[in-house]
Amino acid sequence: MLSKRTQKTLLALAVASSFGVVGMAQADPIIFDPTGTAGAVGDITDVNTFDWLPGNALALGSVPTAVGNTFDLLFQANLGVLINTGGVPVYLNGTGGNYFTVVAGFGEKVASLAVTSPSQQSATFDFDPTSTTNFFRIYRNSVSGDNLTGAAFTSATEILSGTISGANFTSNFNTTGGTQDFDQNGANNYAGITSVVGSGSTSLTVDILSLDSNYFPDLTVNDFISFFNTSQKLAFSEADPSRCLVNLTGTLSCITPSNIGPINGVSAGNIQFQADANQSFQKVPEPGSLALLGLGLGLVGAISRRRKSFQA
Repeated sequence: MLSKRTQKTLLALAVASSFGVVGMAQADPIIFDPTGTAGAVGDITDVNTFDWLPGNALALGSVPTAVGNTFDLLFQANLGVLINTGGVPVYLNGTGGNYFTVVAGFGEKVASLAVTSPSQQSATFDFDPTSTTNFFRIYRNSVSGDNLTGAAFTSATEILSGTISGANFTSNFNTTGGTQDFDQNGANNYAGITSVVGSGSTSLTVDILSLDSNYFPDLTVNDFISFFNTSQKLAFSEADPSRCLVNLTGTLSCITPSNIGPINGVSAGNIQFQADANQSFQKVPEPGSLALLGLGLGLVGAISRRRKSFQA
């Protein structure tokens, strides 16, 4: 039997989907306190979006790609800014010595694949519920995470954790042919390494399992979910490719080596992406409210059908 929490999440997503808002769901503004102190001092109200800086995603064992193959994906990034409902930045990461990072990991399965050449492919992916890798964590740090070395993306101060839900999960990536230098962000730190060229996106839902109320004073574990959207691209142009990513539980930095080979995306093993993410939160309606809404929608449908029958 599904837990009440899972039922609420699925019902909320079903209602959101019926109004066309899943993926880029309507966000509920929240309060965030980057100082992590009790009380209203330091609170930033009307926070609509956590805009994360371009970071790294690593698909483990995803090359060569074939329909039905499963793999784990790891992600890590630094916060850029918080944005309010008016689209105005209200907090810059690092202000006051407070730095925030996000790490995530989950399983994917190749759902479809169209191949024109080894470097020109279009693929879609499903969520893999059988993977033992499933985490989402936000940390407060005293320094910024280092994209090149892969250090400092985790810390002792975890302020939010959750797991990835398979509900309304979407993911795709398309390579356009040809290769480029893998690292085009400033100095080339990967001389001799090239990459396929392409882009893609992933949208997922995070079930919140724990949080620090000093940082999220108005969030509650059972009443909120988070929507997380990323765009991926190759080659890297706005962030350094990380030499290593977090472990498979998201608790330790620089444990998983990139191991991409001489041609990222073609060499057997892993494929590494530049990933740019944004995050929002949404309050989960109570099951009773959703049931009433469902009843209302059902009555509207019944009335519409009766009108059509009278017109006929």
